[in-house]
Amino acid sequence: GPKSRIRGMQTHQRKLEEAEPGRRLALNLTGISPRDLRRGMVVTTPGWLRPTTAIDVRLRAVKYLPRPIRHSLQVSFHSGSSEVSGRVLLLDHDELAAGQTAWAQIRLDEPLAAAPGDFFVIRSPNDTLGGGKVVDNHVRRHRRFHQPTLETLEKLDRGSPEDMLLIALSRLEPCEVSQLARHTELAADQVLAAAAGLVESGRALVLGAQ
Repeated sequence: GPKSRIRGMQTHQRKLEEAEPGRRLALNLTGISPRDLRRGMVVTTPGWLRPTTAIDVRLRAVKYLPRPIRHSLQVSFHSGSSEVSGRVLLLDHDELAAGQTAWAQIRLDEPLAAAPGDFFVIRSPNDTLGGGKVVDNHVRRHRRFHQPTLETLEKLDRGSPEDMLLIALSRLEPCEVSQLARHTELAADQVLAAAAGLVESGRALVLGAQ
């Protein structure tokens, strides 16, 4: 996407030097034209967040569901200000009834920037079917009802930072700490502490260490 620099930030006409998660902001961006922007774009640091066409999610069907959510159902996926069509691939159910929760992979028709922890809603076509949380955006197609995959998703959603680092290492090794931070979305101090724990327990090695 286009590159820019944040010249200033405001919230309710009050200038800010930094912003916390969840705060509503107005950004003054330099070196970019309104023609370069479109609905659904995400502001991020270079290399941190890349668009993807597949995301793993924990999906919960709404309480008053007009009909069950079937495997491979065509839906409209909404996250932030983005709306993209795609399919719901249920990983541990054949169909999802009202109020039920499942692991699923959303296969999107267009690339979307989504980070673990982002919330979403699915609709088809005008009915709200469910929603949930993005768990992984570094995904491949999964085998359905595959227990190791389901256990990995559970660790990514509810596991410790060490669990998350082990999963990232299995995909990236060898890699640098900065890569682990980008892949796991953990803060640098969390990555360093978790990495130290893995090294101390013998579950990871530091290459080049004396």
